[in-house]
Parts: sequence; structure tokens; C-alpha cells
Amino acid sequence: MGPLESTDVLPSAGLDPKSPKLELERSTWATWTDTNWAVPRMPRKEHERRKVLNAISQLADLPRLSEDHNWLNPSGDPIRVRVGEIDQTTWSEDIRDWKPRSRGTPFIRGIHFNLENGKVSINHPGYTSSIPREALERSQAMWKGPIDARGISRIACQAIVNAQQDRRLRWVVVPPDCVLGNSVNFLELPEAVQDSLAEEYGTLEQGLLWLAEHLNSDTLDLWSRAWAANNNVNNYEIENLPFPPPVSITKVEAL
Repeated sequence: MGPLESTDVLPSAGLDPKSPKLELERSTWATWTDTNWAVPRMPRKEHERRKVLNAISQLADLPRLSEDHNWLNPSGDPIRVRVGEIDQTTWSEDIRDWKPRSRGTPFIRGIHFNLENGKVSINHPGYTSSIPREALERSQAMWKGPIDARGISRIACQAIVNAQQDRRLRWVVVPPDCVLGNSVNFLELPEAVQDSLAEEYGTLEQGLLWLAEHLNSDTLDLWSRAWAANNNVNNYEIENLPFPPPVSITKVEAL
């Protein structure tokens, strides 16, 4: 049953027989959860519920992002999920606000992930000078310490999301010569994967842009919402995200 609301409980009859419910065959449920019997979150509206069910059915049997020998990573060296390298509390003395006409190293936090017209991008004053002076994106946006990932573009995901946001998974390619806060996760790609992306798409940057778009699919976002434990998109969740080949992922429609 569920999700239920207070109006689904009637004073005279108990649970309203019209309350949303879902019946699953045991074999289907076992396949979905690898027999750990987790219960996915379901929308109340029937057409939205069908879209979630279709997404789960489409993705449940596919390899996971961090598994060895998946379609993107045949070398066997797994893709790792890492937390952004800078803890804001520990390194607070090296973090500054980004004032107009400031110059420095962009410090990218979850708040800098922007979704507009279905596209995810980084909205940071180091790259967008038109951000208003009092905007939250300017607060704690500059890094004054050393840079470990100098010259390396990375594919990153917002780690803390609002339950009311249109998307749970927000992947984007972050530019070289920036640092990531611990409200951001990123993928550590094996060298063989980087070489493969560069060969297929001309440059590593273009390959990462393609991969970010692939991971931003509506189908994967529906899966993530269904199995989310809370508003944190943690390493474990990303590592166990189904990783469909491009030809197998399709737009999920309600039946």
C-alpha cells in the first residue's frame, strides 16, 4: 500500500479501499532487489507510478556503474566514486566569497549545480560574471589553497538534493583547475576508460560531456528516486546505479 495520506484513513471504515496499492509477484520483486526485498518509493498518480515501474523493470538486470568489465570499462579496473576533495569545515580558512571582479580558483559546491530547460550546468561566478552580488552562489565560492586535480576535467554529481527538485541525479562536467567540495561526488575513471572516450569522441572533454548526458537520462533518474533512502546521493547509491549501454536505454512512457 501507499504512499498514503491522512485522507486515506476513514473514521468509520479504516483504510480507504481506493488507496493506492501495488501487487508484485515474488519473483519480480526478487529480481528488482537482488533478494534484499527493499521497497521502492512509488508516486500516488497512476501514470507516474507506471513510469517508475517500467524504469525499474528496464534497469534491474543491468550491470552496475562500478562493476568490473561493464560496457564502458572492459579492462576490469573499476570506476570509482569519490567525494569532493575539500571538506568545508576542515579547510574553512582557505575558502572565500567570490566578489565581483574577483580572481581565484573556483570552489564548486552542490549549490552551483543548475538545472534549466532540462540541462544541467555549473552556475559559478568564476565562469558566469552576471551572477548577482548577493546570490548564494557567490558565498564560499573561491579556493585559496593548493589544487590536486589541476588540468583535469571531471564528471561530477550533486550529492545533496532537495526532495522537491525536478531531478535527483544531476551530472555535469566540471572544468579543469577547480576544486570540489564534499557536497559533490565525482567519478574516478580508469585510464583505459578515459582513452576510450577520447578515441570515440575526439577528446576526453567531449567524451565526458557525452557520458554526463547519458547518466542524466530520465530513466536513471526515475530509478534513483524510487530507491532513494534520503536526500543524499551517496557513493554507495552511485556505485550501484544501473549502467545501461546507450543502445539499451529508452525513454520511459506510461502504459
